[in-house]
Amino acid sequence: MLRMPLKLKWGKKSGRYDLSQDVYVLTVFVGDHPILQCTLTTESTAKQCMEYLSQKVDLNQVEMFGFRYQMKTNDPDKRMMRWVELDKPLRRQLERWACKPRQVQLAVLYHTPNAFTLTDQMARSYYFLLMKLDVVEGRLTVALEKYINLAAYIEYGDFDASIHTVDFMQSIPLLPRHMCRSAQILEDLLKRVSAVHERLRGMQPSYAALLYIVDAQQCEGYGEEYFNGKDEDSSEVKVGYSQEGVVVRGPYGAPLKHKSVFLLIAYCMI
Repeated sequence: MLRMPLKLKWGKKSGRYDLSQDVYVLTVFVGDHPILQCTLTTESTAKQCMEYLSQKVDLNQVEMFGFRYQMKTNDPDKRMMRWVELDKPLRRQLERWACKPRQVQLAVLYHTPNAFTLTDQMARSYYFLLMKLDVVEGRLTVALEKYINLAAYIEYGDFDASIHTVDFMQSIPLLPRHMCRSAQILEDLLKRVSAVHERLRGMQPSYAALLYIVDAQQCEGYGEEYFNGKDEDSSEVKVGYSQEGVVVRGPYGAPLKHKSVFLLIAYCMI
């Protein structure tokens, strides 16, 4: 259990209790959804916050996850996420680098090649939610039919025509946002999702989540993270890493993947 002194001051005007400057409340998010608030001191490390999260939500395979935050920038096109250093005080990192409001995102730190290594039910559940977020936000490159199948692995039980209507599905983020710009195209796609969902009748939600993870692992972009950079010609590129090594994405053509040790000259604009 994360133990820390909680210092309170009596508000002179309103009669309310205020947290002292040594204590602050941090919200942990998955996407746009808050999952936890924890009270920390200025010396509390990110590891302590992760341990607190683990105890509160019964997350046993906590080593699979980490915290990220959005960095300060004056250019919205160059917004970047930065990983929290677990062994250092969290507040100092956020005050120095994070944009406001200062908050952290739970994210997959270690992308497993084998979904069956996720033996903890809660870890598998959060892993599924984060993979679903990657799909919806377009970070995974998937063929159209794969998108349809992934969207059908949903968490609201067996298909029921009176409940799982197109209008109902439109209220839930299932497909990548770039595919949802046309109302007619979205409606047609959701009808196809509904047909696949009906064929999955009787499947346990936990097994459907596992299938979602397995399919997401086969998608281009799984486990990859990119940073802005320039190549030897000063052209804008994305420099990243994956399970296969270092990946360089230019404006045109297929990404270059380097499996062996090599010298990469890139100026990362972080």
